[in-house]
Amino acid sequence: GKTMWLSPLDPEAWRIILSYMAFELLLMRIVPGKEFRATMSSKGHVPVYKANGVQSLFISVITFIALGYYGIIDPSRVYDKFGEIMAAMNL
Repeated sequence: GKTMWLSPLDPEAWRIILSYMAFELLLMRIVPGKEFRATMSSKGHVPVYKANGVQSLFISVITFIALGYYGIIDPSRVYDKFGEIMAAMNL
């Protein structure tokens, strides 16, 4: 029967998560942005980031819409598998 507990090991949920992670890692590297230096840690390390988050967000949303529009992905699968995606991300 159907259980109220969603599987954190759902293969489709993991494909969605890993595809999104890979895409965002790619954007982190290729989208230009101004260098940003964060607050110094207690050990004296100053993390350096590329300030490209807003650009990456817009690229992500536009890409998601375009992939759905052209039938490359079915965006409703994210909705259908949202519980499994949340369960997987809480492992």
